[in-house]
Amino acid sequence: MISPLLANIYLHWFDKAFHRADGPAQWANAKLVRYADDFVVLARYQSQRLRGFIEDKLEGWLGLTVNREKTRVVELKEPKASLDFLGYTFRFDRDLHGGKSPVSEPGTFGQGAGSRAGGAAADDRARTVATHRCPN
Repeated sequence: MISPLLANIYLHWFDKAFHRADGPAQWANAKLVRYADDFVVLARYQSQRLRGFIEDKLEGWLGLTVNREKTRVVELKEPKASLDFLGYTFRFDRDLHGGKSPVSEPGTFGQGAGSRAGGAAADDRARTVATHRCPN
């Protein structure tokens, strides 16, 4: 285990590689959400190419170890599927009008299709659906 500060320094270079012209931010339209040593990759489709890029950059290039017990791909459209990140639980849920509503832009965390709504509206939905879990 490395300190969060050191992880942040290392993962800064992962951010740079992820967002390069030949990185998944471009060819997979993937989004990287990161805080210290925790991160989530948001993508409509989880391909082997995307997983390979992440593992290669973290383990091969940076020499870090991916914790396979904590790493998973989540299909949020599956019943009762959710993602916990930074004390919040994200899930695909009904919107205020009774239709299905994704919790991220442009669709879901993990695989799946969703609304093509733009930034501010998607952020509002994410805030509506995210439930903060208080420590006991």
